[in-house]
Amino acid sequence: RERERERERNMDATTSVGEAISTFTRRAKTKAESLFLPSASSLGLPVSSAEEVVMAESEFARLCAQSHAAADAETYKKELDDARFRLAWALAHSRREEHLRHAENILTDETLDWEDVLTHRDRYYLMAVMFYNRCDYLACRDYAFKCLSVDPTCVQAHNLRQACEEYLARNGVIGITGVVAGVAVLGTMFASRR
Repeated sequence: RERERERERNMDATTSVGEAISTFTRRAKTKAESLFLPSASSLGLPVSSAEEVVMAESEFARLCAQSHAAADAETYKKELDDARFRLAWALAHSRREEHLRHAENILTDETLDWEDVLTHRDRYYLMAVMFYNRCDYLACRDYAFKCLSVDPTCVQAHNLRQACEEYLARNGVIGITGVVAGVAVLGTMFASRR
């Protein structure tokens, strides 16, 4: 019975060590990224506040209700598409994960006809911004390349691509540093137990 209690204590200690390593690694990665990756504002990317997202959502919901109530819903199509674009823009420029997921859902929805409002360049650019804010730099770079293939003069897409390439080139060093730091913490924790 005493051995079972000892084993449970060891398992709890192992779990807390694992959690400590995970937390340390996550913080180290965040700190390393902040050191090596330009902020969105330094790239010239605006950041949406929660209020801007709420306003865009409210406008879109209002127009949806009006178009459903109208006998001729086609009269609202352009306004509705414009509001959907403003909503996608606000969501993609947010820092909140739920906003970024919602932006991705809107921008990748194949059932929507965006041709009058959203060009391929705009869609690729918003996808790149959304992935940058999600810290998915590989996908961001890919969408920035797509945007630049449509419009080679898009400065923001060029800046995103360049920042992502620089980060990805350094990522191997950062990843190795995180692993080494995690092993060092583990070694220290196990040495202190003895």
